[in-house]
Amino acid sequence: MYNYKTYIKNYFLYLLILFILLMSFVLLVDPYCEFNIVSIDRFNKIKTRQYSDKSNWIKATKKIILTNKYETIFLGSSRVLKGLNPDFLPESYKGYNAAYSSANFYDFENFKKEIEKSNIKRIVWGIDFCDGCLDDSVKSHRNNILSGLQLESIISSQTLYDSIVTILDNLFLLKHGILKDNNGFLVTKEKKYENNYAAIFNNVENGFKRKIHRIKRIDYYLTLQREFSFVEWLVRISKEKNMDIYIYISPVHINLLNIIIDGYQFETYKSWVELLSKTIYETDLHQNNKNDNVFELWDFSGYNSITKEAIPTIKNNFPMKWYIDPSHYRETVGNMILEKIFDFGKLEVPLDFGVKLNPNNINRHLELMYLSAEGAQNSVSAL
Repeated sequence: MYNYKTYIKNYFLYLLILFILLMSFVLLVDPYCEFNIVSIDRFNKIKTRQYSDKSNWIKATKKIILTNKYETIFLGSSRVLKGLNPDFLPESYKGYNAAYSSANFYDFENFKKEIEKSNIKRIVWGIDFCDGCLDDSVKSHRNNILSGLQLESIISSQTLYDSIVTILDNLFLLKHGILKDNNGFLVTKEKKYENNYAAIFNNVENGFKRKIHRIKRIDYYLTLQREFSFVEWLVRISKEKNMDIYIYISPVHINLLNIIIDGYQFETYKSWVELLSKTIYETDLHQNNKNDNVFELWDFSGYNSITKEAIPTIKNNFPMKWYIDPSHYRETVGNMILEKIFDFGKLEVPLDFGVKLNPNNINRHLELMYLSAEGAQNSVSAL
């Protein structure tokens, strides 16, 4: 007669052994760099899946902030990730690029507790029109029992998949994921002989047009107020911690500003910049803290020597000097941004690149931006 008790006992024993083996495998591979048990070449040394999604990026960045190794943190989306290299900073400003592709205003709220506990002395945050404004809801990192115990980093099917991919990437020197430098910067390597620069430029433009079109279907003013809650919090915490904050509007190519104007959304864009300025400076006025910290708002967009760069066409295909595409600027431009903000005296920056905004000059600045765009468009039409 078949012994069912023995069968069930063996069945669960085998399951337990399999579970232990899988858990040990994931712990050793450590795809998200959380346990650091072993680090072996051609096995798990390169963590190609550490930033495979926002959840992993948030976990990794929280850990990095709390190490207190860095005095300067860069925040932003892929423009900052690919454009601002912390190596440009002097050693005394030791920095880390905590930006992430498609990150928005809401994502950075996940780092509030870590920023409060850290010894960060300054934050440089590159922001962009449309960042997060089209999300259906505020996305927060889930803090549940599993995440507190780090069990979701060991027993999930996704973690097992990422462990296998990590080994294959190390073994065959592949890269299935975002692979940051040690300072968080994402080096963009181009195979120039393969790139159709005109097509890349046009594809990014078309994606931006779709975003602008969607703005017409939402209550954007309410969205703006929700977006800038993190800005208000940054102003307050910077006073408490005597932390310097530098927020800048990214120097996207002028073609994207033209799309905003052509889509009759410049008034929306203007409201975005005005409310951003108001949020910063009015919140700052209501703080009674005596710390003499810096809180600055810069605008590197609009018509200037960098953003007006000639673009590739089908007949004349070439890599741009200042841009990867109309949305993403190169490291050389990122260095100019840091130079303009901090005035290190390391390189020359065009005089018309970057304007420090304040309540007294913002309206005139936006008016000149619109007039410059209109004038340029009229000049093109007359040709």
